[in-house]
Formats: sequence, C-alpha cells, structure tokens
Amino acid sequence: PIPPRSEGQVGRFSRNGTGVTVARITYPDPMFAEPHVNWIEERIALLPQSYEQYLVAGPTVIHINGESVGVAAAAHDAFEQLIAGEGHDQP
Repeated sequence: PIPPRSEGQVGRFSRNGTGVTVARITYPDPMFAEPHVNWIEERIALLPQSYEQYLVAGPTVIHINGESVGVAAAAHDAFEQLIAGEGHDQP
C-alpha cells in the first residue's frame, strides 16, 4: 500500500511484440519514496539479469519492468531523456 496523499499511474507499452510496464508513483514527501527504491534495489541485487529499472525525481519514483534486460534499459534511457529534455524536476 502507498501512503495517503500519494498518486500513482501504471501503463503498459509495447512495440513489435515486446513490452514494458511502467509505474509512476508520486509520494507526498521524498522520504516516502525511499522504501520503494530500496525494495527495487534489493530485487535488482538478487536477480543479476533483472528486467527492472527505476528513476527518482524528488518524491516521484518511476518503476520500469521490461520483458528483457535490454527493453528495461531502453525504457529507462527513454524516460531519463524525456525528463531531462523537458527540464522538469518531476516526471
């Protein structure tokens, strides 16, 4: 469960039969994002070929789960460029 006053969205995207699921959760304070990030990092550490990636922008966590390591990495890079290109502090 996410804390009160948190907002989230989940979307699934695919191209040429390969997909990625992306969750965006904005917490009321960056300290609430920390347990989510720790959980993702633990999963990545346990699974050397993890299909998961993440980005953090202030209180927002973007959690990426691809169908392969390459798809997850490509989605991470695309979101990172999108955020940097738009000059937003939050996605």
